[in-house]
Amino acid sequence: MIRWRKIKSASRADVVAFLSDTDLDTPEVVEVLHHVARRPGGLRNVEQVIWNARKFAGQGAVTPAHVRAAIIDLGLEPKGAN
Repeated sequence: MIRWRKIKSASRADVVAFLSDTDLDTPEVVEVLHHVARRPGGLRNVEQVIWNARKFAGQGAVTPAHVRAAIIDLGLEPKGAN
């Protein structure tokens, strides 16, 4: 029998491992996505942000601005953010 466990948040190391071997493993993107990963939904939210950021980038490279736009689009920005 499988017992599912709910992971409440993900660490910075989890985000780094998730982004390894991608073009998004820069310190700036890791920092932004770590804040997303600490929320309920953890790495699933990170996956959704990356997917949206790639969609926003189109044929170009994903930049930290695309990642931030995806976070805002998904409503995952920290409270009090401008």
